[in-house]
Amino acid sequence: MKVIPSEEVIRRLRAVVESYGSQAAAAKALGVSDAYVSAVMTQTKPPSKALLVMIGVQKVSVFIDVSTVQARHRIKNQIKKLEAELEALK
Repeated sequence: MKVIPSEEVIRRLRAVVESYGSQAAAAKALGVSDAYVSAVMTQTKPPSKALLVMIGVQKVSVFIDVSTVQARHRIKNQIKKLEAELEALK
């Protein structure tokens, strides 16, 4: 599993739009409105689960135990790792 920033989601959506030649054509192929595609690309609306699946992305939520010092240390390490992955994508 690879963590990607929201900008990567938008980049992938833009690539889909480009592959269809226009935003309207991409929206039609994805089964959504042109306005919705525009709103997602400008980050005024979040992408739907279905749209994420179509561009090869899955949004996940996690619950992390932060009740112990060991858990806090583990979280700090996870954050550092995620930050490094995000930096590598820039």
